[in-house]
Amino acid sequence: MSNPVIIHISDLHISDHSDKLGNKPNKYSFLDSNVANSNNITFIDKFISKVSNKFPSNRKILLITGDTSNVGETIEFNAGHNYLNKIITDLNINKNDVCLVPGDHDVHRESISKVFRETPDLDKNPYELTEEKFSNYSKFYNDLIGVPFDSLKVIFKTILLSENTILIGVNSNYKIGNSPANGYIIVEQFEAEISEIKSEHPNVKNFIIGFHHNISGNFENKITGQWETDNRSDIIYSFQSNDIKMILYGNEHTPKSCKLDSTGIYISDSGALSSTNPLGTFKCYEYFEEENKHYLKNNLFTLLKHNNVTETTAGDWIFVDPPSQRHNEEDEFIILDNTSTVAQSEFDLDIPEASTETQAELAIINEEFAESIYLGEYSEKIYEIIKKKKLFHSGHFHWSETSRAHNWIDITKLLENKDDLFTVKSSIIDIIETFELHKNCDLIIGLGYEGNIISSKAAIKYNIPYSSLPYSYRYNDHHAFEKELYYKNDDKKYKNVIIITDVVNDGRTIRKLMRKENREKAFFNNVDKVTVISLFYSGERDLDVNVLNTKDKDFSENYDWENDYNDVDNIQYFTVAKLKVEKCPYKNNNYETDCVIYKDGLDCVHLFYNKSKV
Repeated sequence: MSNPVIIHISDLHISDHSDKLGNKPNKYSFLDSNVANSNNITFIDKFISKVSNKFPSNRKILLITGDTSNVGETIEFNAGHNYLNKIITDLNINKNDVCLVPGDHDVHRESISKVFRETPDLDKNPYELTEEKFSNYSKFYNDLIGVPFDSLKVIFKTILLSENTILIGVNSNYKIGNSPANGYIIVEQFEAEISEIKSEHPNVKNFIIGFHHNISGNFENKITGQWETDNRSDIIYSFQSNDIKMILYGNEHTPKSCKLDSTGIYISDSGALSSTNPLGTFKCYEYFEEENKHYLKNNLFTLLKHNNVTETTAGDWIFVDPPSQRHNEEDEFIILDNTSTVAQSEFDLDIPEASTETQAELAIINEEFAESIYLGEYSEKIYEIIKKKKLFHSGHFHWSETSRAHNWIDITKLLENKDDLFTVKSSIIDIIETFELHKNCDLIIGLGYEGNIISSKAAIKYNIPYSSLPYSYRYNDHHAFEKELYYKNDDKKYKNVIIITDVVNDGRTIRKLMRKENREKAFFNNVDKVTVISLFYSGERDLDVNVLNTKDKDFSENYDWENDYNDVDNIQYFTVAKLKVEKCPYKNNNYETDCVIYKDGLDCVHLFYNKSKV
């Protein structure tokens, strides 16, 4: 059998045609509850024919992301059963491969109001009446699928696409009652339920999630889309932490696909299947699983309006090839890619050697260097933040002999915005995930203030013991209890350790932590392997996974071994991006007399730690 394909439809809005319940028919839907109307059956038949011709032999998974009905009435669901059952039968879809998601229009608000009319003193919020609000939908679900709908669960459906990938159906209607509300998922419940699924399917690396509400502000005047603001950031963080690679949703009635905010999660709206304005659309995602790459091909279909099309009759379906010819559409969604052999997306701000007359100009980033930058997914995002916020710091640094630079990335500014911080943390996760560095890891260490911040997500996601340390050359700035790891290693319990930090130059700071007597030598003597992950590499040596080791490595004759260690050979190194920054060439105290920037006061100068700051 060919690759499985997810048939994604949404927002049928089958409306009550009887005119007996006080509901106005939905003039923006081609479908109504009159199953005897040949226009309805013709519409469904044309849809079936298009899918069948395009994917004749594929295993088919049917995903409906909500609003099958218009107002949640039984007469609408009865028609929905008729139409969807025809699709399932004619396309030979196993009912175990049907994921039927409720939308806010599938909630029967009249049932909620009825409860409060009969029990006015009931001490509950309307949206908490779960059984009542899904009363009609639950019967429809059970009649169509053959199993009860569990309205108390967040994750009510799982469909295994392969041993590596699962599609899950999620109810985003927690806050929906008898009045309008936005999408909401109880984070703690979601995490508990997905943890159970992971324990049942230990090989699963990817989750594709289907729910109704739009979690992105694609077509809204606010970034939160149709989602409860206070819940949005927490649930997105939970999605990131729980291997959610793609979100399939509806509600907008307009197709779109892209990345969610600054995350690596794809989102895709199928559009409304039976919409008259804009004309209906649906999508089919063909799932491919190669040795090192898992992805879905996007197939977009839209109604073609004929001259004789009316509000009650639709035209034919056409295949949009490629989808990207339309605005805001992706052609494919890569949910796992292990084809890369190097964990760095290199962009070099390669500042040439300059005379003393021009050194002051080197403190400002120059746009012309952007032309030679190679951008990967996260390095590109981080670079855009740096460029937009002008974070290529204006300053002249003499922090130590190994930290002498004409300019620097202002990491604190990079981390002060929550969306930027989310991107930075995700870039670290991306490296860990790509190279499976979390496997067999016994401890994560956040190095320095910034490293402590950007490493927390990894420790939480992989549930690995965590501690933090200050930079070795800033120990005097910290109290004694801050200078020690929270863990002892006398029993060699921590054999594989990950150190996460913001910038690595030549690795001397890392080696001091590992080898210096009054640092963490006793701990690291019992560590077999140290994995270092950074946002930026700014060193001069050619970048590879062994660049921070010193044993049996070539160094210049004048290298300062007095302040370094030449016996380190158990470090592997990964970085998000490589950034070349010119060092001030004047060592020791020579900069006081020879460095024109310092001597003539041409910029803000940051001096060695043992001197007063200017």
